[in-house]
Amino acid sequence: MPDRDWMVGAKYSTPRLETHLEELRNRQQQLEEHKVAYLSRLLEYQVLKDEQKWRKEHPKDR
Repeated sequence: MPDRDWMVGAKYSTPRLETHLEELRNRQQQLEEHKVAYLSRLLEYQVLKDEQKWRKEHPKDR
């Protein structure tokens, strides 16, 4: 593209749009990281609860 300042819609020039898209990509990456961390904690909690339930149901198997 010879002219990098053409308008995309009425809101963003090309450099601003690129910056905005990069910010969105960064937010998406952070969201994915938080989602993985949350699901890991949730899984760990479920494992603990399942173990407690099993121990309660099988007290002699310890």
